[in-house]
Amino acid sequence: MHRKSPTAAQRRAWNYWFDDGLPTLVGGFGCFVFGLSFIFDRQPLFRLLLAATYCVILLRNRSIIEWLKARLTYPRTGYVTPPYSSQDELPPLPDLTSVSLQADPAQMAKTASEQHERKQRMILVLAMLLAAVLGTMFIDHPWTFAAAGIDLGLALWIMNGKDFRLSWIVISAIPLIGFSLAIFPPDAMTPAHRLGYFVTAGGLLIVTDGVVALIRYLWRNPGLSVPAE
Repeated sequence: MHRKSPTAAQRRAWNYWFDDGLPTLVGGFGCFVFGLSFIFDRQPLFRLLLAATYCVILLRNRSIIEWLKARLTYPRTGYVTPPYSSQDELPPLPDLTSVSLQADPAQMAKTASEQHERKQRMILVLAMLLAAVLGTMFIDHPWTFAAAGIDLGLALWIMNGKDFRLSWIVISAIPLIGFSLAIFPPDAMTPAHRLGYFVTAGGLLIVTDGVVALIRYLWRNPGLSVPAE
């Protein structure tokens, strides 16, 4: 009897996790709030509220998404175990006999290779993000926005389909945000404002992508009606 590979099952779970757009929406909203906290730096109480909101989204990201899915997704298309995240607890280890009988050397080597590739990808993307943040904050020139936009667009392109899922329209629009801010820079910007405007615009764009995906999902999967007795 043919058995589907764990990788295929993980891919299906990964696709299902992003199908409703909720992970994208929550992540984009976190970026939006983070950016606003830099723009409204002269209003301490409001900035503190934004910072607290961002921390909750960052620390409870998975719980927030699960809470939303339990009310919007699972009643419509059922529950599927979420894809494994490095932030989750590791599953219990099987006994040594089970490992020796069921372990597939080829699959183990493939998994190790994927983990190594993901680690290298994350290091590269973090370096690109750091370069974009430092550039927009410390180089006082409007065209740093354009460079940061291209840099972030490439970073999203590298991660898309592997660590999250965004539409190609969003990825293509990120550099356009940078060029728009370079051509029409907001007045009286501090270094923090430069970063804030960029992150806020990008976060709003990602939120829009998540909302569109959610509307499409709800349209395709209307709520189940209770049959009349």
